[in-house]
Amino acid sequence: MNYNLGRITTQYIDNEDRIRVLGESSEDTICEIWLTHRLMDRLVENLLSNVKSEGAADKALQVFQQEVASSSLPKQSPVEKDNHLVSWLAIAIDINKDNENIGLIFRSEKLNSASISFQTIELRQWLSIIYKTYKQAGWSLEIWPEWFKESNEVSEADDKYSVH
Repeated sequence: MNYNLGRITTQYIDNEDRIRVLGESSEDTICEIWLTHRLMDRLVENLLSNVKSEGAADKALQVFQQEVASSSLPKQSPVEKDNHLVSWLAIAIDINKDNENIGLIFRSEKLNSASISFQTIELRQWLSIIYKTYKQAGWSLEIWPEWFKESNEVSEADDKYSVH
């Protein structure tokens, strides 16, 4: 079955040592997609090259664009599991790029797949979430470029001084 995802929640699950994406589908189903460290490294490298290739080769501009995206991430309640849950381990992720969006298709070993589309700012926001997830997991940050690490250090410092 192919699912079209809207809102997603990305979390590191310690006892699985994997990242879990919970996504609300337009088919009224919650998709639970498990992602291994090795698959995530490949995905992150590809997505970072897509973000960087949009013309901003200058490190300062990359840092600025990433900070803007991270700081504009809206607060939302997480996607929760329910009775209409479909779960699988992703064995491959197809990436489709057009002028405006990057689409991801998370494929299982069997017939399940789920797709989601990101605009550039949404992709940068999701990459920030993934970066924080890597840090929480204690996974190597070697694949993350310095400009990305720098932009997230700034946004994390800003979070410490936020007043709500």
